[in-house]
Amino acid sequence: MKKVLEILKKNLLSLICGLVAIVFLVVTFVWPLPGNFADLRARVSASQEQHSSLSSLVSSTYTAPLLNVDETEAKPLDIFPNDATKEAAQKALDALKEQADKLQSATLSLTNVEPLDPEGRRVFPRIASGSSERLVLQQFRNAYLNATAIDPTNFPNSVYARITRGGLAPTLAELSDIEKRQEALIRQQQTIFGPDSRPTNLPAVEEAVAKMRSELPRQIKQRRAEQSRIYFSPGAVLPHPALAQVGGQAGAAASIDLATAFNAQYSLWLQEMALRAIADVNRNATNVYDAPIKHLVRLDIGQTGYNFGPSSTGGFAPGTEAAPAIEPSFNASLPISRDYSTGPFGHPRPNDLYETNTIDIEIIVDARKVPQIISSLTAGRYLFVNQVSLSSVDTGIAFRDGYLYGPDQVVRLNLRVDILIIRSALGPWLPDAVKAYLATRNAPPMQ
Repeated sequence: MKKVLEILKKNLLSLICGLVAIVFLVVTFVWPLPGNFADLRARVSASQEQHSSLSSLVSSTYTAPLLNVDETEAKPLDIFPNDATKEAAQKALDALKEQADKLQSATLSLTNVEPLDPEGRRVFPRIASGSSERLVLQQFRNAYLNATAIDPTNFPNSVYARITRGGLAPTLAELSDIEKRQEALIRQQQTIFGPDSRPTNLPAVEEAVAKMRSELPRQIKQRRAEQSRIYFSPGAVLPHPALAQVGGQAGAAASIDLATAFNAQYSLWLQEMALRAIADVNRNATNVYDAPIKHLVRLDIGQTGYNFGPSSTGGFAPGTEAAPAIEPSFNASLPISRDYSTGPFGHPRPNDLYETNTIDIEIIVDARKVPQIISSLTAGRYLFVNQVSLSSVDTGIAFRDGYLYGPDQVVRLNLRVDILIIRSALGPWLPDAVKAYLATRNAPPMQ
């Protein structure tokens, strides 16, 4: 026993440390045993989930991204990319995004719309606070009517003439007026009076007048054809009826609202797009004689114009069909349905990408160039030809009416076309009232 005490005495510190360690182990692992088991189970479960995730990553099949629009099948990725590969992939994706941005910009440029300047910019999308709404809208109306004038006096300054370098054929009234003035000038300059104040060369003067009358119409018509690239028939393009005629009087001073102003501006955009297509076809022509498109007889965007919102002076007559709605959204992921009730090829329904506008165009063209004309009208723009018809032209009647087309054979070409306007291009100019109205309009159900 004494030896045992000796040993304990010598190793007392070690014994105390051992007892402390045993107590610590008991306190740590035995006393709170249920809590430790729960924590252990949670850690094991998390470890299993991490293992499953890693196993899925390792066992999954990976493919390289498609960076070429012509490729349809992705190639398998046999190894994980290293840093250099990831850097190269990021550069390729950045380049692809840059191309997509350029494509989107080019797409919007094809339907670039700008309001009448400066009046249009003061009106859309909203009239600046502090301005007189009635005054600003009336100024817009006046600017619009000046831009769309097709009478002989104001037509050279119209937007139609500026886009196409177009002209009007001389009317019978014009020819008669010029003839009277020329006759008076001939009689004044060529009549010789005798001592008794009577004309001594009346037969010669009458012969000169008769010659002038026979030659003058062709000379004037020829001069008009040489000064223009394309003829416009009276009424070939018409201003929006809500602005052109209020209260039954054309040009009458009357107030309009913002929705009516936007409807008129939208109608003018459509006319401008169609006329720019025609102008591009004739861009290399010097006059009517060598122009592929010689005469615009009719450009019809709808008898009642376009109406995209409730207005006091705009709108559609009872029983007439309203134009398709413009939806303010721009959603490229939604499919576009087609309406096949009007033809076997179908017609795009209103959708979130673009507004479809159907326009009838009647033109007199060089008979040899009909295929090239149709192709050129649609090149580089969202204009699609749906219907085509041809008919003959009586050039004798046309000459009587003031039109001189030149020696080549001409035909009457009737086209029904669709012009698309990208929705997002309209965004900066949509008045708040029109947006609110459009928000209540839903696209037709898919079929």
